[in-house]
Amino acid sequence: SYWEARAKFRLLAKLAGAELTSKEVVAGDFTTDFAVFRGSSDGLVVHSSGVHGVEGYAGSGIQCAALHEIASATKGKPELLKGPTIVFIHAVNP
Repeated sequence: SYWEARAKFRLLAKLAGAELTSKEVVAGDFTTDFAVFRGSSDGLVVHSSGVHGVEGYAGSGIQCAALHEIASATKGKPELLKGPTIVFIHAVNP
């Protein structure tokens, strides 16, 4: 479900040490969530999910896998990441 995917995204973002923010987009606790990793160099990478409906589940899964990899590689210390700023946008259209 949307809520399960959102909870997993939020948990993994926190474990990875991301700056996590949420914006309510539809009444009833539907949010778009943002996980940001500040980069150590120029550039910006943006990955969004949930723009067109059912692809949201696949996109969320990809984001969660990436967040899990970041958390494992950095042990929750995002300052160890090298490269551009990375922004994950979860559920653009929940």
